[in-house]
Amino acid sequence: MKKLLLGALLLIIISCSDKNKSENQIKTPIIEKTAIELENESIKKGGYSDTTLVDFVFGMTKDQVNNHCKKLKSKNIIGELKNGVVYYAIETKNFKIGLGLEFLYDNEDKLFRVTEYPVMIEKKKGLKKNANILQEAELNYLNAFGKKPLTNGTQDNAKYYWLEGDVRIDYVEKENSFFLATSKISAERKIIAFNEEIERKKQEEERIKQEEEILQKEKLANLQIQEEERIITKLKAKAKRDWPDDYSVQEYWINEQIEAYHYMLTIPDNDRIKKKAQRDWPLDFTTQQFWYKEQLEAKERLR
Repeated sequence: MKKLLLGALLLIIISCSDKNKSENQIKTPIIEKTAIELENESIKKGGYSDTTLVDFVFGMTKDQVNNHCKKLKSKNIIGELKNGVVYYAIETKNFKIGLGLEFLYDNEDKLFRVTEYPVMIEKKKGLKKNANILQEAELNYLNAFGKKPLTNGTQDNAKYYWLEGDVRIDYVEKENSFFLATSKISAERKIIAFNEEIERKKQEEERIKQEEEILQKEKLANLQIQEEERIITKLKAKAKRDWPDDYSVQEYWINEQIEAYHYMLTIPDNDRIKKKAQRDWPLDFTTQQFWYKEQLEAKERLR
């Protein structure tokens, strides 16, 4: 009896333990921070200057960037290709890679991003057959920044990115190539917000324009309905005068006139032949249609 009670007690303890464990797991879920949250924390933390690659500084004007490029070229720190792209070189174990520099400016024409991408690849002597430029470039950047990169969040296709204060560095691989973009986060966000506001205003203007076009079409349609009703009233009065006791003829003639009226509506109002037909036979649409078609056929034969 004692053994049975002991066994039941153990089962209760195990059951309660599993229940508590399950409840604890539910109460403390693992939350992965987004890139925006990580950026916000990094900006608050600070600790990074605006100086970036080879002493370019975020906030430089285009003239200041060009002058700095001239200074770096005079010291052979960077070179220039035929198409005007400036570059500098990095060396990995088996490759020497010339990286073109692309400078992006914000709405005030101030530097907020520097992008590096391969423009020249030189194989070193004794290159290993299985040497992989992407792997070596990746390892080069991993070693250069000396800290573990981030992979969570939602940065644009970045394989890795690093955060230092108000600066984000994205390493991206695509189509057998790579690039590295160093950006000032706060300036980037202002540009995004500015572009989003422009897009919002554009969409709002388009919406208003579409609504106005719909209202205008409805107005024209209503005017057309009123005009057609007015014409039908006149046609009925004329039919009644011409054939007072012949209702089938009245009906046939009115239907023929309405059909011809709809045909004349398909012709642009600025058509000179149409205008003359309307002047000569204002309430005889079948004659308007007949004469109009005859004129077009004659005009075609005279060509």
